[in-house]
Amino acid sequence: MARLLLAALALLFLVLPVTAFAYHDLQQQVAALINRERAERGLLPVTFNRRLSAAAHVQCSDMAAGDFLGHTGSDGANAQQRIERQGYDWQAYGEILGREYEGNAREMVDTWLRSPRHAEVMLSPDYTEFGVSVIHKGVRRATWYWAAVFGKPLDRKMRTAGSTAAQRKKQLE
Repeated sequence: MARLLLAALALLFLVLPVTAFAYHDLQQQVAALINRERAERGLLPVTFNRRLSAAAHVQCSDMAAGDFLGHTGSDGANAQQRIERQGYDWQAYGEILGREYEGNAREMVDTWLRSPRHAEVMLSPDYTEFGVSVIHKGVRRATWYWAAVFGKPLDRKMRTAGSTAAQRKKQLE
């Protein structure tokens, strides 16, 4: 019995890091693909931001848990609320979401590119940073949930002026 328990624990420690590495690899693939698409259009790359990635992960996890696809979370929060909860002071932001069944980063990025609204967010020169998350759910009919959150941090001038979210939105219009 003790050997069986030790074998099960050893297997658990072997499987968990592989899963974490698989998610990390998919996230890196999406990041590289997005920046490749931006470069092909003469746009600057977006850099990774952990707060935006955390906001993406919150929505991605929520969608997987509730088996839905949408910008409003099960708690009623929208993208702006999620990124602000992560402590990201934004000047501009955008969110793109997706669901597919292969766990294929290229397919997800291609799907976003075929959607004018998603492509507009992904390829906007307004954004300088982003975060991405991917969650796998299910065994039989596996579903992959994807979220990418793009942002431009609040610049020093706006931050010192005490700009509120409503004021920032108005300044961007």
